[in-house]
Amino acid sequence: SDNSMPYNYLRIVTSLKKIQYSNLYCQLEHINDATKENNHKYVYNTTRKYASMHYLSVNLTKRINIGLFETVIWTPQRKKNSLEEGIEYFNPVIFYRPVEYSIGSPNNALMGITLNYKPSKLSTIYSQFLIDEFAISHIRNNDGWWANKFAIQLGYKLHNIFGIKNSSLLYEINYIRPFTYSHLQPTQNYAHSGLSLAHPYGANLIENVINVRYQRNRLITNFNNDFIIQGVDDLNQNNGYNLFKPYTTRTKEYDNYTTQGLKQLSIINRFNINYILNKYCNIYATIELINYTTIISNKIKCNQFVNIGIK
Repeated sequence: SDNSMPYNYLRIVTSLKKIQYSNLYCQLEHINDATKENNHKYVYNTTRKYASMHYLSVNLTKRINIGLFETVIWTPQRKKNSLEEGIEYFNPVIFYRPVEYSIGSPNNALMGITLNYKPSKLSTIYSQFLIDEFAISHIRNNDGWWANKFAIQLGYKLHNIFGIKNSSLLYEINYIRPFTYSHLQPTQNYAHSGLSLAHPYGANLIENVINVRYQRNRLITNFNNDFIIQGVDDLNQNNGYNLFKPYTTRTKEYDNYTTQGLKQLSIINRFNINYILNKYCNIYATIELINYTTIISNKIKCNQFVNIGIK
């Protein structure tokens, strides 16, 4: 997502008829700690890490698209901030799991599949299944093993709602198991500069998203509602939502479930109006109203924000 800070990357896209293959090589950072100097500025102690990603997208028909993706994140162990260790991951066509096994790697690898289907020209059903770690025997036993880490996304998008041109509706569900995106070494988690590379809230959550958009000439209105149920940590706990904690500090081995821990409900409503000042340069004047409500342990916190600007 665009939740994290910017980072250096190299992207290569290869297209051949109905097939598109993408390579993404990234330079990331992990923040170890921060110290405050006399001039009240913070100095961050960081560790450099790298990510290599493959994404294969295939149009099976005009209506059906499938995709396969994989990612590995690694940090140099022997030579600080050196690319020499992990050079195997720059191979543009291989699967990472065999490479990990061949070099005895402790790095963080994820893989998954996507499926998109267009019931009509104006509607799309999209889905994604991500696997961090997985053991089918524990799934069959239904024992809540901590390392069954995966995420599911299912969404539906419709254009021209009720025949209204230039309008769209999106509904999306996200389900993320505890400890997903985390790692034995926090430096190799799925994050950059203290922010998640995937879902902004981390893991151990269920989310519903509704988005309604309408455009008339140069005026664009947009309403978005996020409804998130998440299990967070109490004192001296690791229930799997915070991907900056090593999973070795987990609270329990079995009987883990999504939203376990201290229940937190977040409701985020956003309404923005954009006016296109220059359509050739994509310059917008915008005003946005945000209402952010969290409920945890029967305590309700509400915050309102107003954003005004040009983008």
